[in-house]
Amino acid sequence: MALECERISACKRTLLSGGKARQEEGAVVRSKALCLVGYSLLRRGIVEGVSDAFEGSIDVAKLALQNNLEDNKRYDHLQHTITKAKAGLADLGRYEMLSTRLKKENRSRHNIFLHDLADMLKLSPASEKWNMEMVRFLIYQRRWYAVANYCERMASKVLEVEGVFEGDLREYHTNPEISSGSGELTSDFFEKTEERRDSSSASVLPSYLRVVSDKAAADVALRLSEAILPIYIRALRLEERFNAANCVTSSLVEMGGWRKECADAEMPLLQRTIKLKEEGDAAFQDGYYERAAGLYEQCLKVDADTEEEPPGGKLHAVLHANRASCFSSLGRYDDAVSECSAAIGIHSMYMKAILRRARCHAKAGNLAQAKEDYQRWSTLVEKARKQPYPAINIGPTCYFDMPSEVKSQEWHAVKSEMTELGISVTSDRRQSSARMLRSSMKKMTSSRSKESRSKKTTTKREGLFSRLKSGCCKKNVRSQVVEGGVCKSEQQVPTASVSGSVRPPSKRSVTSSNSRTSLHAPPPHCCGSLSPTPSYDNGGLRDPSISSHDSNDRPDPPISNPSMINASQAGFDHPLDPPTAIDSDVDYYEILELDSSASLSDIKKSYHRLAKQYHPDRKTGSEQKFQELQLAYEILGDKSNKFKYDKARMGIMEP
Repeated sequence: MALECERISACKRTLLSGGKARQEEGAVVRSKALCLVGYSLLRRGIVEGVSDAFEGSIDVAKLALQNNLEDNKRYDHLQHTITKAKAGLADLGRYEMLSTRLKKENRSRHNIFLHDLADMLKLSPASEKWNMEMVRFLIYQRRWYAVANYCERMASKVLEVEGVFEGDLREYHTNPEISSGSGELTSDFFEKTEERRDSSSASVLPSYLRVVSDKAAADVALRLSEAILPIYIRALRLEERFNAANCVTSSLVEMGGWRKECADAEMPLLQRTIKLKEEGDAAFQDGYYERAAGLYEQCLKVDADTEEEPPGGKLHAVLHANRASCFSSLGRYDDAVSECSAAIGIHSMYMKAILRRARCHAKAGNLAQAKEDYQRWSTLVEKARKQPYPAINIGPTCYFDMPSEVKSQEWHAVKSEMTELGISVTSDRRQSSARMLRSSMKKMTSSRSKESRSKKTTTKREGLFSRLKSGCCKKNVRSQVVEGGVCKSEQQVPTASVSGSVRPPSKRSVTSSNSRTSLHAPPPHCCGSLSPTPSYDNGGLRDPSISSHDSNDRPDPPISNPSMINASQAGFDHPLDPPTAIDSDVDYYEILELDSSASLSDIKKSYHRLAKQYHPDRKTGSEQKFQELQLAYEILGDKSNKFKYDKARMGIMEP
């Protein structure tokens, strides 16, 4: 796009050499071309020249507007170009700000880093630098499934614009030899709806869980850069997509050049991994468990020469689980538990490994650990019935053998095992979650009652003071003279004796309709008083010359929730005060009828809809359900509380 815009911009002399009309048309085209050059460079992650392009576009458009204000159509085009160029300058400023932040941020703070990196890629989707940074970040988290998926999505986006390089633009095509490919990869593969039927019901498969075919993987590899291509081949191997990896390496060898070099570097690792894995599976099938465990260990060490830490991925999780099966068959239950824990450390929702570890604990006599694993397994299955797919940013690193893939027959069989061992299906933490939820709602109700009482007291006190003040202001100056430490017009206020004590108020003292207002508070000064009214402090007189700021009287505490003052305003428009602790055992998403990938906007919409439905004033309302909705929105309606809650829930899933 930048090259084509520069070609348009270079034609200005031709456009400006044909009279006044041609000059005006040339200004419109040139301003648009400069604006497009700026956006093209910014989307490629090139900062140099972007500011000059946008500012030049604005200058050309403004100059044209000064020379011609009669043509409304041309005027609208120029104004639109100026608006777009100013927006481009704002995007450039945001790009520079995000670039500075990403250089300072640590990848260990993955949520903040990922959020900023996603914003950067919206500004510069074609930047090889930031796309590579995203791939490195996913590798840092050992999310090899996400690495392969990200590479495939990038290739599908490249495919969208390949049809542009036709005619005189063909010379700008960087890879004209791969314009066709096998035709297996389509540009809309990740946008079209795809349904997947699991054990419970049909559900739409998220785009981040879709996998291209083996031949389409070869088309993906042809459209990746030299820096990302070796990573994609490795991701296919570590995710145990051996057929796709073989198709990719074969097509790259045929292409030659640097692509062949990438294939030659990865093919030995791929072939050795496949060989050891197949030999280990064959030894296990023949009953040679010791040999099978040794072959699996050798397969795990294939990446040991190039990696300081195990890279993870489906391959390593499966190898650890297979070694656990070998040790379990040999009666070495402690070793089997250790291998299962290693597999779960890679894939936190690896259902086969969790169940195998529970059975090994039971066989070894560790019933407490077995109970914990059994209940964890059953909890994951129950939650998957309502939400089959976890969120992409807070979900597991792998997406195989998920809780949603557990069949009903296996679920009933595990229930029978748990019953025989005397283990309840519901975990102890989930059994107490209802009690904790009720306790939280009780605290919330108590807090709201205190706020309501504080509001009533404040309102009545203010009404009392306003009546006292209005009464004094209506009197003349003589009636406001202080006698005996009290204003004549305010006989209800207790007067002080000579000794400084205060006489108790009579039964006709000023009171509110429902509760008695304290009379120790001093009456406000009258707006026209010649002699100030003395203040009362702790039952005695206080020197009127002392400033009110030096007194020990404390103002009424502010109401923490302003929405409680206006009874006509819907209470659910404002989240409640944050609780002292966030209960991660309660599924607040389920209460709001959402999944964990819901945005703050979705959470607010669902809360408003359900709050109106279950409001106690309605016939179909429910006080308990309404309070549960309020508590759920209190947690999920706030960004920081939602982040803490999601992080705490992920901690439940970790071993």
